[in-house]
Amino acid sequence: MGSRVVFGGYFGCLAAGCIGAVLWVGTVPARAQAEASPPVAATTSAVPDAAFYVGLGGGYDRAVFGSQTVYGIGYSDVYASDGSLVQTGSAAGPAYLSMPSRSTFAPSTQLGYFKHFDNSNWLWGAKFSYNYLGATSTLQNAVLPQVGAYTLTSNPTPVPFTGYAGINSFQTTINHQLILAPLIGRAFDDGFVYAGAGPSLSNTETKVNGIIGYATINGALQNITGAPQNFSNSGWVYGGAVMVGGTYFFAPTWFLDVSYVFGVTTPQDASFFGPFTNPNGVNGKVTTGSAIVNPSGNLMTHAVLLTINKTF
Repeated sequence: MGSRVVFGGYFGCLAAGCIGAVLWVGTVPARAQAEASPPVAATTSAVPDAAFYVGLGGGYDRAVFGSQTVYGIGYSDVYASDGSLVQTGSAAGPAYLSMPSRSTFAPSTQLGYFKHFDNSNWLWGAKFSYNYLGATSTLQNAVLPQVGAYTLTSNPTPVPFTGYAGINSFQTTINHQLILAPLIGRAFDDGFVYAGAGPSLSNTETKVNGIIGYATINGALQNITGAPQNFSNSGWVYGGAVMVGGTYFFAPTWFLDVSYVFGVTTPQDASFFGPFTNPNGVNGKVTTGSAIVNPSGNLMTHAVLLTINKTF
């Protein structure tokens, strides 16, 4: 009976030891693997939560000048060689000038701000940009058809006639463009994409070079206004612009910005007034009067811009 107790205790201890050894051996590889594997770092975005920034660069710009409306009016008085008034007349008419488009490579600068919405990859902001386009569209030998009538002092019945105003060159220019666009975007690991829209302000210029008024009277084409006249006007016009773009942060406070911007202006309306005197009339007559030219037209711009920016 005593030997059974001894052997039973012996085999019980042996079984317990084997089970413990198995459990110990099974846990060693798992523990070693856990200690050998480094912890996984949490993924963070290079885009700051909020920042002001300033950028400088340039890009490709295309100005589409489209169709310009030019309305011309002329008033004239004809005097005989003795100074007496013998005839009065007027003529008017519109023309629609199709202007060629122009492409340029131009500098650009921008100021902006963006901020994430709370606990979101989405962000909001605004961008103010300045582009210098310096694009001029020129149309040579433009013609403004006109119709009118003249009246002799000796006969009050109006006599109709046709004519035209010939322009040596008609020019339209866009120089400066300012855009303020609120925007919304979405951030990723190394940057964000965005879209925005807002008002624009553009500096434009119109030139009418070498304009002369002609009329066909009694079957003969006559120079009414005499020497060529030149007119010019510049000013600022409002408009609107939309933009889409994306950024890439290559350093903590530096990023590249690539964007496409489409803009359209309101019409630039100008009114040119010029008195004239033509001493070389038929039979020594002298013609005096005034010429009025009213050009009007808007334009569209396309720009692909690349800037390098610094955040603050």
